[in-house]
Amino acid sequence: MEQSNFDDLHLFVTVVESKSFSAAARKIGCAKSKVSRTISNIETRYGGQVFFRTTREINLTDMGQKLYAMAQPGIQSIREGLASIRHDGVSMRGTIKITAVEDIGIKILTPIIAKFSGIYPLVNFEMFFTQETLDLVKHSIDVALRVGPTSQQTYKTRSVGNIEFIFVASPRYLARFSDTTDPRILPDADLITFHGPAGRRKINLNAGKDSVSLDIKPKFAGTNSDSLLYLARQGTGIAYIPRFVCLEDLKSGQLREIFHGWTGPSRKLNLVTPGARKPTPLVEAFLKFLASELQISPTGST
Repeated sequence: MEQSNFDDLHLFVTVVESKSFSAAARKIGCAKSKVSRTISNIETRYGGQVFFRTTREINLTDMGQKLYAMAQPGIQSIREGLASIRHDGVSMRGTIKITAVEDIGIKILTPIIAKFSGIYPLVNFEMFFTQETLDLVKHSIDVALRVGPTSQQTYKTRSVGNIEFIFVASPRYLARFSDTTDPRILPDADLITFHGPAGRRKINLNAGKDSVSLDIKPKFAGTNSDSLLYLARQGTGIAYIPRFVCLEDLKSGQLREIFHGWTGPSRKLNLVTPGARKPTPLVEAFLKFLASELQISPTGST
């Protein structure tokens, strides 16, 4: 790559990451006018507009998104290489952007991120824990941990296991039932579930060769596990919820697992990365670390 092209693309990537010409100029240490000239030169060179500009914000055009997807990994690799020279061989430096739904982000990813950060203190993280399914390319996100299949065929997906749903309730609520081993009591119980597939009105359960299909009308259905767990703790019903979100309540005895031996449909947990670009060495190192912490194969499936 010619030096002039590298400098221009480096500045372009910095503008995207900084979200403004002024912030990019401050970060690089040049005049804002130079940033404007460089972006104009890039648009002339590649024959199209790379940003939509307003007085308040800038957004990438389709061409700009493609250019960023191609340029960012190379620029990041060079940044990390230079950082390793400047910082006595410490190449783990840069920013990783990661997304997941709130429960998975808080309960699963945050402890792993904290551990990785303790080992590599020069690495920064931008975490987007939201119910919204973010476009990895549009939002320049490196890693996503998602439940269920992805509709984007351009993404690379690695299966990292299954989310197991279990039935839990407070001892006070369970005192209403003489038998808490048979799921056939569910139609007579107050059920607490998530909206969506986990909260569907029909639940199919299996225990060895025995199976049962139950029509259920949840009394409480929501999107936040904290609110569902609170309702269960208060004795308002039986919660059908992922095991990982209620481990502390099970340990403390505030909630008890019921229907042991009966299992319902599990949902796949997938590690997702943009397929159009090769992960940077930093992101690849984090993916391997994440795979190790989750006790899965780092190669996974695509």
